[in-house]
Amino acid sequence: QFFIRKDGLLWTAGRNLAKYKVQAILGQITPVTIGEPGDIYLTPLQAHEDVVVHVRQRQGTAAVTVSGHPAGAVEPAWETDIGGNASALLSPQLNRTVVVSSGGGSQPVENDGNGTVVVDSQLGDTVNWTAGGFSNPQFLAQDRVVLQGAAGAHEVQLIDFSGDAPAVTRVSLQGARGKSTADTVAFSGGVVVPYENGEINMYSLPSGERTVLPFQATLRPRQTTQWSNPVLPGDDADSFVIMQDRNQLFRIALVASPRPHLSALARRVFEDDVIYDRVAALADTVYVIARQENHDQIIGLSSAELREQTRLELQGRVNWGPKRLGNQVLLTTDQGGLYCFGTGQSLIWQNDKFDAQPVGNPSVAGQVYLIASRDGSLHMINPTDGSIADSIETSQKISDSPVVISNRAFLPTSDGGLAVFDLGQAL
Repeated sequence: QFFIRKDGLLWTAGRNLAKYKVQAILGQITPVTIGEPGDIYLTPLQAHEDVVVHVRQRQGTAAVTVSGHPAGAVEPAWETDIGGNASALLSPQLNRTVVVSSGGGSQPVENDGNGTVVVDSQLGDTVNWTAGGFSNPQFLAQDRVVLQGAAGAHEVQLIDFSGDAPAVTRVSLQGARGKSTADTVAFSGGVVVPYENGEINMYSLPSGERTVLPFQATLRPRQTTQWSNPVLPGDDADSFVIMQDRNQLFRIALVASPRPHLSALARRVFEDDVIYDRVAALADTVYVIARQENHDQIIGLSSAELREQTRLELQGRVNWGPKRLGNQVLLTTDQGGLYCFGTGQSLIWQNDKFDAQPVGNPSVAGQVYLIASRDGSLHMINPTDGSIADSIETSQKISDSPVVISNRAFLPTSDGGLAVFDLGQAL
């Protein structure tokens, strides 16, 4: 937790950013703004004249964002994405992991038949380095992975595995306007990018051309909007779900006629709820989180019409998730532990003894779920009841999601390295 006092205001940053008015004479501290939990604030707060500068890692990614926040403002005046630490992704060959560095480089990790070894970065033919802060790797097809560029860069990085060695290409997104405000998502063979001007664009790859008419949110003149990260209900889904300004939820699909375009198939307006900008989707259910006075709720909506079906009180505040893993959704709260939800708007189980702070996305290894925590632990969760089957401890700080290859788990660390755990006995 970091603190700074500036112009009669006390700022705190840890799992969220909060601002308090300090009245020393009256002995009072009054909340001014308290942000949502989710992002991780990485460095001490700094003040330059009337601006507080903070550095955070955005929830669910390895990306790092630097922001300048005027003392009297609710939102930052400026933000700059500078990439992130290493993140890892299992490749289609099932014996290779792609390591993505904070500089945007990619390095394969191969299985040599006798175990898993990290390819030496001095071997130029097997390592592909490019400049720029790329993060959020996703499968685009069986043999291609796409990585997101910085918010204003209007480019992505494409890694093609179809040859003997991975080929890396930087692709400019043609016709892109404004600043992207959320993570990109690989969808229908292309990549979808939400922008602050209300557009959601889809680009073809590897050309980078915008061959699909965008979805356009209704905005007032000079108004900008904040999108949540778009989410898919399945790996081969024909639609995605996205939240606008924490009060409108859309299910958007690619429609072929009369011209290919992104169109909203369903829309839900939240008039009486304070909604977080985090969404998870399954085949028949969309989950969103609503804030109450002392705790949070999870709302289950039908995928087809986004009509509310269930509402469940959670213990405490959500501090990780909701995250889709296969046909289930996981989340943790600061008091209620680990929750698992399924299709049909159902609670499958709750482990109220789980008190770790997860990082990144969950993974599957054999018959267990893997959840990494920031303190360096890797937890193996029984998917039927949520019990902890085993835990592995390390002194390293974990920065992103675990990846499993040849009974070993690879975890990116906060110093840009890659920790390796042997899961043979545990699985």
